[in-house]
Amino acid sequence: MSSDNVMQLAKRLDHSEIYFKKACLQIVMLNDKLSSASRRYRMPHTSGRRSFRYSLRLRLAAIEGLRNVYYEYAMIKAQEMQQVRRDSEEEEEEGHVMPKPQRNLTCTQCWDTGHTRNFCKTEPRCKVCKTPGHKLGDSRCSSYQIQESVIAFNGENNILSNFYPCELNIFGVQHKSAEHAFQYAKSLRCGDLEAAKSIQEAKDALSAKRIGDKVRINEQWTESCENVMSEIIENKCVQVERFREKLRSVKKNTLFAESTFNDKWGTGLDKAGTENTKASDWPGQNLLGHIIGKVAQKIRKRKKSDQWSQPKQSSRQQKKHSTTQKNIAEMLRSLRANTDAESGSGCDASSETDSEPEESGKG
Repeated sequence: MSSDNVMQLAKRLDHSEIYFKKACLQIVMLNDKLSSASRRYRMPHTSGRRSFRYSLRLRLAAIEGLRNVYYEYAMIKAQEMQQVRRDSEEEEEEGHVMPKPQRNLTCTQCWDTGHTRNFCKTEPRCKVCKTPGHKLGDSRCSSYQIQESVIAFNGENNILSNFYPCELNIFGVQHKSAEHAFQYAKSLRCGDLEAAKSIQEAKDALSAKRIGDKVRINEQWTESCENVMSEIIENKCVQVERFREKLRSVKKNTLFAESTFNDKWGTGLDKAGTENTKASDWPGQNLLGHIIGKVAQKIRKRKKSDQWSQPKQSSRQQKKHSTTQKNIAEMLRSLRANTDAESGSGCDASSETDSEPEESGKG
């Protein structure tokens, strides 16, 4: 097979990934509507106004039918992606390789791209001022300034870090850390079900990140990744008491900073460089730090009430949340089965009538 076929496979994969993600978003939206309509459907039964249930039954049937269509469509797209990946493996065996995202190598010694520290032959220099002769956070740097109001964090031992081990139930799946949840959502929304399964089984957050870094991302994920991270951090605040109390205890003017060399989520500097460099001169965007700061502001505006505590769950919900997803490839089928089980008792139009039961008594 020629290189033209390789490019066609890449286009097919992009097309399937885009429509798979759109179908999943529609399923989530329709499940929310189905849940809301089911609650409205049960209310007239308890209040004795059963005449209102006919129109609601029709609405439930329409929503459920449309949702089933999207289920089948998403399954078709998932199968297409798996088939394309199998075809790409055959291409690799024949000597053709599908184009993969290039990894941007950055040297942490001279801060040039294209090589790593182990192969660097240039004199070390500061990443901020680009001047050789001193390290990050050194007083000789032109951007040197002690940041007293900055809390720099990184690593699995810091509660503020996404690498901190903690049990989280996010998007209906149990995760070992916030990083597991983020990389899982990334791989799932980009259509890489095998990577999602591997991320769930990863023993630590670093292993999960390494798997997630190999996922071929799409434009939709690039646009939605910040919203996903915000949702994960808010869930962590609700479910991890130590994290919540840490955010509540900080001062109002505190600036959170992820002190990693990641120029998007972190400051782009190590801990010493972050704490001793002007915040305006940080090379990274520090998106994770800003998200945590926004969540901390929300906590300070609330009293110590049940609003930020873990809601009580029924035994059925606890059992559902404690069950991990064994087979990611059958995710959509499992989701469909669970939703049908929850809403089926009050949504079957053929098994219920509006007539009141006859009352019998002694004449």
